[in-house]
Amino acid sequence: MTNLIDCVRCHRRGLRDYVVHPDGETTGWVCSHTAACLRRKRDAQAAPTSDPSATSGAAGAVSADAVAGLAREVEELRRTVEPVTELRNQLDEYERALQDIAVKLDELGAKKPQQLPAPSWLTLPGNAESTGGVLTDLVEWLGAVFLRYTDGAAVLPECWLWHPDVVEELVWLSHAWKLAGDWHDRYRPGVVTRLKGLAGNCSLERHQTRGGHSPVGAPVVPITDALDAIADWWATHRAEAAPEPTDEHLAAADRLPRQGGRR
Repeated sequence: MTNLIDCVRCHRRGLRDYVVHPDGETTGWVCSHTAACLRRKRDAQAAPTSDPSATSGAAGAVSADAVAGLAREVEELRRTVEPVTELRNQLDEYERALQDIAVKLDELGAKKPQQLPAPSWLTLPGNAESTGGVLTDLVEWLGAVFLRYTDGAAVLPECWLWHPDVVEELVWLSHAWKLAGDWHDRYRPGVVTRLKGLAGNCSLERHQTRGGHSPVGAPVVPITDALDAIADWWATHRAEAAPEPTDEHLAAADRLPRQGGRR
């Protein structure tokens, strides 16, 4: 049979939640929950004393049973409350963690670089170095991206460099391609539609008085030999008419596959 343990401080009798008395000079066991133990000791001292001779036999046994029952109820209540307290502590930790995450997200947002506006061909400073650099980058992007799409190759005329509004559309589109996630669904199809109206079936012949034709072939960026001349014109004389295509430009156009410019 298991022996019951008596607390030397509050005289609670039980089987668990006891520790050795921390005072080295005092022997025996005390309740491990010090606050409850001291409360029981204080309540016992405050209770009215009775004549020992009047307490005997069954009456004393009933009183001891009542106290033991009350002690058990208190222990059950403690075990019920402790998990709730632990859960509250966990929720406090989660709340602090979420606050830390929110602060870090704000810091990341503050460090995010601002997106620069797209360069404008129409308002580009009158500087041949600037215009030449924009066209060089645009030609590389056209060959690597735009002309890989069938409808893009079909609408880009060979005389695209002679159309500032077409260049503006393409410069803007290349910039959007580098930044936007919905480029495929919205931006590129919109520019393709507008290019059909801007350039339509235009060709180099419409920029000079002589005729010519263009063979069918793989799509390429048309007439890049005119890049320097167009860059210089746009940088220094954009208020005047564009330079007339040269014989070399026309010959290059004749060697091009038949794409968006001529039918």
